Amino acid sequence: MIRFSRATVDRRVANEPPHPHVATGKLIFRRVATTPPNPPLYMTTATVYTFSTGVASDAGTRYRQPVTEKTQSHALTGVRMEDSHVILKYRNNIIVALADGHGSVEMERGVHVGGREAADSALAAVQTHARKCVCHAKDVFDAAHEAVRIQVDFARHTEAVTTEADGAITVRKANGTLETAAHGTTLCIMSVSPTGDGHVAYVGDTMCVVVPDGETSAFFAGAPHTVANKEEASRMIAAGAKKWRARHLQMKIGPKNDEYVVQLTRSLGHFGNRIMTHEPTELRWKAGWKAIVVATDGIWDHVSIDRCASICKWHPDAQMCANAILAEAVRSAANKPRDNATVVVVMATPQAPVADEVCRCSVS
Repeated sequence: MIRFSRATVDRRVANEPPHPHVATGKLIFRRVATTPPNPPLYMTTATVYTFSTGVASDAGTRYRQPVTEKTQSHALTGVRMEDSHVILKYRNNIIVALADGHGSVEMERGVHVGGREAADSALAAVQTHARKCVCHAKDVFDAAHEAVRIQVDFARHTEAVTTEADGAITVRKANGTLETAAHGTTLCIMSVSPTGDGHVAYVGDTMCVVVPDGETSAFFAGAPHTVANKEEASRMIAAGAKKWRARHLQMKIGPKNDEYVVQLTRSLGHFGNRIMTHEPTELRWKAGWKAIVVATDGIWDHVSIDRCASICKWHPDAQMCANAILAEAVRSAANKPRDNATVVVVMATPQAPVADEVCRCSVS
């Protein structure tokens, strides 16, 4: 590589005659071959995106309960809402985390503990470890699992709480019986970079749908961790679970091997269950999408992926899109008992291309 270095002409040092076109003692530029100390950046252009988000949720009708002066805020309508979400921005990355708690225990009249507390605890861990969500997702899920273990406080509502070495928690229910708590939560963490690249890590059936920009079909980013997933069901059965009806597994939990029934094959929580895992599934995709929809099973049980994509392509606004997807789920459920339902929509708008650093190299 050819660079020009600046030098002062001094015949006493350089021992050369003055430049024919420059007076002695003035500055000239001399051509020298050298390797630059800071090699140049070779640049390309990349499209950057701005993102808009919309959120819609509904408590449904399934988890009805009485309301008393001790009832928590998420159940004051008479229906427990155990979904919870956060939307974060970290170094221009948008991070959406959505959790669907389950397994609440009735501790006293009007007070159920476990599900919503597990979801909120997991999301608190996500916020603490936001910088790891893209490159070290497993660490985030480990932290969220531990947060559920530590922060869900049954002892606040009863003195009859026993914690075993394997983490199993035995509590006295409102009716006086002892039960091993099987509380937990799903968790889906989706992130997108300013250049439109996407990443998702999840456990359970809180899933992410990517809607491409154009005629390409929308797709689920992964498969749900439920009994409907044959690979997951086979893994659980091989580990000792028993098939129970069409969509459930029967497993054991706690020191007395209490039997209980679940649909999920992976989840945070479920302490004392030696089969359930919180190991996340991770996927990545490139830019070129119009919308990303993250939703709990209360949405996906009633809205098909094609219908979801049609709504996203019809509505240019993220909040309008979220409202329409939720309305479709409520309409499709008709008079059936409805689960908690939450949907978060992220829409991308391309901006002018900008220089993007690709590599740094030197040429000599």
